[in-house]
Amino acid sequence: MKKFLHGTYAIEVKNGRLNMGGDESKTGSTNNGTYVKKIRNGNKVYPYVSGQSLGYNMKQISKTFGANISNIILDKESKNQECIIEANPYKNYDEDLFGFMRAKSIEITEGEYEVLPDNVKKFFNKDGKKYKRNITKKRLRRLMKSPLQTISSTRITEEFCTRKTDSGESNILYSKEVYSNIMNGSFSLDIDNIGVFTTTHDNLGYIDYLEDEIEALNIKPDESGLIKLDKNERFNRIKYTLKSIQYLNTNVGQNTNQENINSKFIIIADYSLPSNLFINCFRDGEFNIEYFKESLESYEEYRLSDIYIGIYSGFMGDLKEKLQEEFKDNEMIHITTVKDAFDSYLEYTEGNLK
Repeated sequence: MKKFLHGTYAIEVKNGRLNMGGDESKTGSTNNGTYVKKIRNGNKVYPYVSGQSLGYNMKQISKTFGANISNIILDKESKNQECIIEANPYKNYDEDLFGFMRAKSIEITEGEYEVLPDNVKKFFNKDGKKYKRNITKKRLRRLMKSPLQTISSTRITEEFCTRKTDSGESNILYSKEVYSNIMNGSFSLDIDNIGVFTTTHDNLGYIDYLEDEIEALNIKPDESGLIKLDKNERFNRIKYTLKSIQYLNTNVGQNTNQENINSKFIIIADYSLPSNLFINCFRDGEFNIEYFKESLESYEEYRLSDIYIGIYSGFMGDLKEKLQEEFKDNEMIHITTVKDAFDSYLEYTEGNLK
């Protein structure tokens, strides 16, 4: 039975600008300004942090907890001295969890082809007077995540600032956009396929390693032809992912608008279906308990673990107390602090990971 970790989390932004946008995000009255990413729906505005920005920050945070992050390397074989990714998910946490694509081909002369070992020649196809080989690799990401978005329409505030010039001219006026709201994001983690790699293309063209590549890297596949990390490293990669969500941070705008955007609310649990039942539980500016209860009921037969809910005291008023009262008789739902929710799930996972 497949296992997927589903979660949703919320952060609190007091006076932030977490993800900058370009001119298309402009709402201010001056051309000399910086603007935040936002989605418009009629007259309503929802600032957000893109999935790409979240991914970058998650990688940087996971690195502080011990994750090995991939490097960009110079492809010495290319004619134009191109830079490429390592494409080594066995070694690199981020290429395993976030996926990758490295499009590349090799072209050699007939003379170069003739001196190749027979077990390598089979990978090349003749093309005129040349021999070519496609060595494109792409890995399906094991971590799916939504952008962070405000849970209700948000008023964007334009802060006006001035910069003094040393040459005596008038001060330069500039502006920056900031906002205050609660933001929500969700994620799903394919537990069974973390640290599991293939050496043959599937029907969508995904492949993690080339057959001759694993020999050079001294990586040994199992009897089924799959390459698997040991249980301890697979658990670590789950832990790195959750820690990067628990202690989420961003460097954008922090010099003048410092924010603590660690998770203030989290729900995590394992299910056998890949679709995330916790998405959209924040509705119209609040956490909708009835919507949440209906989601739990519709997915109950597919639940594989207890449900861990962590909330900071006072977050969204008395939300913690309301949830504790609503589920006080449900032994499968644990409502604690955010730290305890993450730690309890990791303790459960470490003891049950196959």
